[in-house]
Amino acid sequence: MDMGPIVGIIGAVVGLSIGVVVTYREIKHAKTPAERKIIMKSLTCMGIAAILLAVIPFVLSRIGIIPAWLAWMTFGLFFILLVPVTSWEKKRRAALRGEKA
Repeated sequence: MDMGPIVGIIGAVVGLSIGVVVTYREIKHAKTPAERKIIMKSLTCMGIAAILLAVIPFVLSRIGIIPAWLAWMTFGLFFILLVPVTSWEKKRRAALRGEKA
């Protein structure tokens, strides 16, 4: 029995569950409506990027439309782009709170 698909599904469910918990915690601990807005904007951008750079290329490579290496390249690009987006969000939230970034 091939465990690959089962492990993949379990990993996706666990990852999404952790994402939901962290998102809830971040929104709950936001101190101002402006900070909540920044969090929501950042999460929306990361969600769209995840779909465009990770999910769609993976599906397209599995059905044979694009090569697998291209799907892995876009997946890597997604994680590379997470660094500046997260950094921007952290600096913006600190500025809203009146703290040093």
